[in-house]
Amino acid sequence: AYEIGLTKFQQKAKNKVNSFIEIPKSNKDNPMFHQTLQQIDTGFPLVKKQLVLGILSTHDREAMRSAGIYVGPQVIKDAIVRNSTIDVDWDNIFKT
Repeated sequence: AYEIGLTKFQQKAKNKVNSFIEIPKSNKDNPMFHQTLQQIDTGFPLVKKQLVLGILSTHDREAMRSAGIYVGPQVIKDAIVRNSTIDVDWDNIFKT
């Protein structure tokens, strides 16, 4: 809901809305879950907190594992730290 509301807010403010990543028309999967490491490596500024904190449902975790795309929260945290361009207390941020 927030993502839709943000888009409407930007449009109302007459800001042009554009996509940060390209999603192939044949891909119906959510790239926020399925391309997380690639997004981090290219500087994409948002990551789903469920992935970072490891709070996916059992069903989602198993579905991602069977698709070969579940890497676990520590791999994602390491990628964020490795690609960060700012000085941040990551240990404090990653506390659950």
